[in-house]
Amino acid sequence: MSNLTDIRDAVYTQLLLDRTNTVFTNNLFLAEKTYLPQASLASLAVDAPDGKVYVVTAAHGDVSTISRSDRPVKQELAVQFAFQKTNIDYSDTSAMDLLVELVEEFHTMCRKRVDLEGYSWSRIEVMKNEKDVPFSYTMLREARTFEAYFTSVYNLVIS
Repeated sequence: MSNLTDIRDAVYTQLLLDRTNTVFTNNLFLAEKTYLPQASLASLAVDAPDGKVYVVTAAHGDVSTISRSDRPVKQELAVQFAFQKTNIDYSDTSAMDLLVELVEEFHTMCRKRVDLEGYSWSRIEVMKNEKDVPFSYTMLREARTFEAYFTSVYNLVIS
């Protein structure tokens, strides 16, 4: 196992545990551990009507850094997280609020409940559109699909 897959697996395991324990406002979503998240909107609507979460191992070159400011040496490792739900009525503010709340619950899970010896949570980096909004208005309007993406960064002390 590598450090990246260790932390990805810890995040995925915690996601499944929290879903089983009905920690989230919506616990009916599908979850997939993958290197390449992909699904057609049509298949999402049929296979994952309550949404789908992808937990993705980030590439070393994109997010891993080793720093040495005196001692100890730490390495940053990241896990990317994606949530998609189709057939959204974007004029239904209450339903949209629940989706935003669910994504915030995923943030909290990554920040507080992922526990792997030697790793400590560092930060969440939310992917935003060109207008600094953390989800896509275009996908909401044109495809009636809610999407949210973020990266959860962890530190690993390696010496």
